[in-house]
Amino acid sequence: LNEILKQTALEFNQKFVGQTVKVLVDEERNGWCLGKNEQFITVKFKAAGLLGKFAQVKIKEAKPFGLNGEYVR
Repeated sequence: LNEILKQTALEFNQKFVGQTVKVLVDEERNGWCLGKNEQFITVKFKAAGLLGKFAQVKIKEAKPFGLNGEYVR
């Protein structure tokens, strides 16, 4: 069942690759920001000083339980 969930989540998350999404940053650590997009998917990207703010992030990689991206603004 866990493998089915991982595969289904990965397929859904892959739809975001190449898109720029709005992320609310709720955590910062070691030069990385983590936050949630409008679908409540965790997004990780390199930036600092954005805690509690919205950021535009271009999604570069999809994982089963999150997205990795590049800070745009």
